[in-house]
Amino acid sequence: MEHQRIIIVDPDQSYAAQLTEKLRSAGFLVEINTEQDAALSRIEQRAPDIVVSEVELGHGSGFNLLQQLRSADRYASLPFVFLTKNYSPAQKMRSLELQADDFLDKSRPIEEIVKTVKESLVQKRQHQLRNKLREASDAVSGSLKTNSVNDLLVAISATQKTGVLTLSNKHDRGVIYFRDGSLIDAGIATLNREKAIYRMMLMQEGSYLVQFREVQRPDEIAITTHGLVKEGQRRAIEWNSFAERLPSFQSILKLNVTKIADRLGELPDEVNAVLRLFDGKRSILRVIDDCAGDDLTALGMIARLFEEQFFEILTEPETESLAVFDEMTPCLDSWPRNEQTRPRREHRKHDSGSSL
Repeated sequence: MEHQRIIIVDPDQSYAAQLTEKLRSAGFLVEINTEQDAALSRIEQRAPDIVVSEVELGHGSGFNLLQQLRSADRYASLPFVFLTKNYSPAQKMRSLELQADDFLDKSRPIEEIVKTVKESLVQKRQHQLRNKLREASDAVSGSLKTNSVNDLLVAISATQKTGVLTLSNKHDRGVIYFRDGSLIDAGIATLNREKAIYRMMLMQEGSYLVQFREVQRPDEIAITTHGLVKEGQRRAIEWNSFAERLPSFQSILKLNVTKIADRLGELPDEVNAVLRLFDGKRSILRVIDDCAGDDLTALGMIARLFEEQFFEILTEPETESLAVFDEMTPCLDSWPRNEQTRPRREHRKHDSGSSL
């Protein structure tokens, strides 16, 4: 995701500096202001993605700042979080009346503050995307740097529309079909259904195209979108832990014949099956795709074999093929607690669009 801008409004420069350090470490661009008028002027010059403000300011107050912002249509949905040293139920009630996104006590660990800021930004991003998809009659396109695949899946579920989501980057092109907001089928490379969606959830670079149209395909996915996103996030964490132990996924590895000869008798059949795919032509990602079993299991196996020096790097490109998973993920806690699976609906006709 692109770097997001935060304006902190706080006369306590020591605390603001500590918070700024943590936010910058998390990838945010941060600016500090100490007074209401100065902060308002900076916001009008260039609107941030979120404002984090103390209630009591040197000149003016956080309440007045928020009231002025909410009176302007262009700032009506600007995320605004209060962070105060004098927390009280009355002040929290006042902040809610002014449509603040949250009201926090400075006694909380700064890590919790950073988490709240992230969640507010995710909710804003998803809200904007949902509105965009709801208002569209035929198609919506954009960059995966602006809206993640997770954002798209959550937004599609909320719209309850029917159509096709196409995801593309310089290495891959994937397609997800949805009906009435439910995901019904998907494909990328050699992967289909749920496995294809889990793979596409790893994509951070590239573009997306959402087309609203009738889809005549059978329901091949029984898991709800909530269940898919939750499982996809779990798998992404594992995927990243394995990926960190390997060179670029576009690298081509060659077998260390001496090492294999020494260990051949102790290698299980499933390991031998993976080793045979390294023919000096396939990239790591291509080998993962060509494995008969689960791609995450194959990746873990390749990472262990690489660490045990079963491979040597034949070629290694400068750029990575598959970016690691972004931690700015949908806030699943805000979803309804529905079941993880749904009944399949059969459709005899098949869609005339892209095939898997």
